[in-house]
Amino acid sequence: MREVSQRFRAHRALADVTLAFGPGLHVVLGANGAGKSTLLKLLATVLTPTEGRVGFDRWEFPRDVARMRANLGFVPQSTHLAHHLTARDWVAAAAVQRGVGSARAAASVAEDLLETLGVPPRASVPLARAPGRVQQWALVAQSLLGAPPVWILDEPTERLPPGDQERLGALLVERARTATVIVATHVGPAVIGRAERVVVIGGGAVLADGPPQEIRAAAAGQVRLMHWPVELWDRAGDAWLAALPLAGAAATAIYPAGAAVVVRVVGAASVPAGVVEEPSAPTVEDGHQALVQTRLRAAR
Repeated sequence: MREVSQRFRAHRALADVTLAFGPGLHVVLGANGAGKSTLLKLLATVLTPTEGRVGFDRWEFPRDVARMRANLGFVPQSTHLAHHLTARDWVAAAAVQRGVGSARAAASVAEDLLETLGVPPRASVPLARAPGRVQQWALVAQSLLGAPPVWILDEPTERLPPGDQERLGALLVERARTATVIVATHVGPAVIGRAERVVVIGGGAVLADGPPQEIRAAAAGQVRLMHWPVELWDRAGDAWLAALPLAGAAATAIYPAGAAVVVRVVGAASVPAGVVEEPSAPTVEDGHQALVQTRLRAAR
């Protein structure tokens, strides 16, 4: 029971969309406000479509909502945690709701799952005082109860440090071998590159839908690395960045490199005197930005 399908118009955040997800890793990319969270909440039966349908194989929402929810795990971008509980007790309470059995059995399941995810199982700190990474792993843990065949995650790495992000990325790839995994995330090129499929959302519509190499190809010949001397960057970098959208370009990465600041740019952009540029092979994120810029130009 792993195929998730939908066709809907919902809350004015998404245009008419038809998508189906089978087994494997599916990555959803889009800027803030593009409609990613709406898409995932509809798939997770948190939101009700105003038109069309959402279903798992022969089950449809809302008719079969209990069966659908029993077969999916969902990590929302933000949610209310019972902050007076520890991570173990909160996950154990979720396990009881999932029908694990007695409170003792649920506590044991919660401890084992949190330990597997790298959270000290007997940590006694209430979630209100726990580090963000512990809160996030608690959300991930509850979504994995019962090893659901459909796993939906909305920006699951936001509160995780780099090492934890890598572990979560490896877990996504591992679970995708036997489940349908749908994730809105920027977990990194290594994981996105191993996805069966990338769906790019922009302005409430699907801008592209295909394997990672197809999304990368949308930015072919459009990516440059701009090497700014640090002194010049400190004086003029912010103003130059602010002007990029007007030129139909976007910066997808900014990082220090010795005595320079390197800016990865997709699209046409001016090259100030003193800045050295070089072409670069596109990434999936570059392709995402190229598709968004194309849509923006078409809308003008």
